Amino acid sequence: MRTHRVRLALVALVAALACALPVAATASSKHETVTRSGNGNARLGTVRLHRAGVLRWRATAGLQLYDRRGFMVLTSRAHHGRLTLRRGVYRGLRVVTRGQWRIVIRPRHRR
Repeated sequence: MRTHRVRLALVALVAALACALPVAATASSKHETVTRSGNGNARLGTVRLHRAGVLRWRATAGLQLYDRRGFMVLTSRAHHGRLTLRRGVYRGLRVVTRGQWRIVIRPRHRR
């Protein structure tokens, strides 16, 4: 009985840790989209863009987006907006805000 409880606690702990870790995301084809949302500060992990993309955001408060080196990718007091991103690897992205937010990154349409 005790062994069973310990196993269940261990499984619950591993599941909680897996949910807390940032997940790498790739937007590589025309139809792939990266969507993240949350409340307050969060780590997004690494995003790889094989071609230029458009980042759209909505936030109840201002929003800042940094990479792992502290480079500010986005800062805005607006509640929504869009930003064109160059292709490349954005490592260790993190969101800094006091409210709810949603970020969508889609490949940019070619003209």
